[in-house]
Amino acid sequence: MLVAADLMRSDKVVLKWLTDTKDIMALVGGIMSVVQPELFTIGRQALEQLVNHKDDLLPTQAEELLEVLEQWWAPFNGITVISNRQTPLHRDLGGRPGWSDLLVALGKYQHGRFELPGLGLIYRYNPGTMICFAGSAFEHGANCNGDRACIAFYMKDNIMKRLGLPIADWLNVGEYQSGEGAVQ
Repeated sequence: MLVAADLMRSDKVVLKWLTDTKDIMALVGGIMSVVQPELFTIGRQALEQLVNHKDDLLPTQAEELLEVLEQWWAPFNGITVISNRQTPLHRDLGGRPGWSDLLVALGKYQHGRFELPGLGLIYRYNPGTMICFAGSAFEHGANCNGDRACIAFYMKDNIMKRLGLPIADWLNVGEYQSGEGAVQ
């Protein structure tokens, strides 16, 4: 397991970006704690293990990893920023079919569209939109004309396996059923 080269840039621009976006990262974590609580918990456990066992897991990059983790507020172990490009229909690699990804649309454009053709769904995808779905399970794509960015948050299976963490399963409505009046 290696710390991504972009995170190790000598100008620390990525670390500054992580610091500047900590509020949105915390919001993303809050959303995930509601949408898929089991995955949120496992994601937080992964981050804690990386902090507590960095020397064993990454002996040659332990200090660099700790510097990144001190600014990493999201419960996901992967983030990609997509800027000013169309995203053709695809399935994401590296995750598990039952794991939710979360996309945040940003920019200055109108009439953006996000498509899940296997489900027959097309959503309005304008700036400020957040979409949570299983990106490894469902083919998806976005079409937006204008100044656009997307922050994609996701989990990588190889990291979870390396840390020996349990594998979160598909979202289950039973996780939301408790107390009086719950569906039996």
